[in-house]
Amino acid sequence: MEKNRLGFSGNHFSKETREKLHLENEILRLKLKAQTGGDLRHEGKELPPEIEHIFLKNILAFEENYAGAALISVFDYVGRPAYRDAASMTDAETEVALTELTDLLFRKNLTIDFGDLVHDRARYEFITNDLFPHQINDINVAGMFLHFQYEEFHPNHDSDIRARAMEFIADWFERTMGKFSWELSEECVFPDGTTMPKKQLLKKFELVFQSYIGFKDCQYLIREVRFEEKEEGLKGVGYVDGAVKYQAVLESGEIKYFDGPFKLFMALESGCWRISYFIFPGFEW
Repeated sequence: MEKNRLGFSGNHFSKETREKLHLENEILRLKLKAQTGGDLRHEGKELPPEIEHIFLKNILAFEENYAGAALISVFDYVGRPAYRDAASMTDAETEVALTELTDLLFRKNLTIDFGDLVHDRARYEFITNDLFPHQINDINVAGMFLHFQYEEFHPNHDSDIRARAMEFIADWFERTMGKFSWELSEECVFPDGTTMPKKQLLKKFELVFQSYIGFKDCQYLIREVRFEEKEEGLKGVGYVDGAVKYQAVLESGEIKYFDGPFKLFMALESGCWRISYFIFPGFEW
């Protein structure tokens, strides 16, 4: 019988085979739950049992490798390649050296998002000065890539806070606030110190959005961004001040106009900025 590229025979499975796969998948999930405490059950459309089986086996293999993995520098992980100091090279030499290093990293399943770094010399120095000494787990799983971001090493708080603000405004204008609105903190903190869980806040958004069939002529302006970093980038507080203007359309066709200032208060939680409280035209707490 012909096998497909995943290693399973035929295009269809007998009832007995499917039941066996379901049982094996359940055993794999129990093993993963015992090791990680998490319950890996797929939400939404059910995966074919053979695909789920491969997925669970790969996750289990990773967890088992991770548990016994030693820490190693990226430099050692990629084979301690020879490299020159950036200051000793011309721009043309730096360009060639950068290409060689990034190609080597990719062959070792490492990728980099350089963010705002556009110059070859700055990118080369980031790899050799910041990334090479960085400690990672010595794990090599086929098909698994490690992805590094420049901002993880050198955070751009102003840029991150502006991004969270624009995500919030976009979700509001598009009326798409939901569980995937990662810009929102898991808990809102009011000025008096009381709190509200994100789930309850999302219900308030839903009630607002149900009142209208859409928003149009949406405009916004960010006037000021301020932040104070604490505990070496792990914690902090931020603030965005701006203004919005938009029209909310009722089912009757009537239009309500909203125009005024907004304020977004943010907290830095484990290196990520999240909105913990806000004042926004059209929303009432």
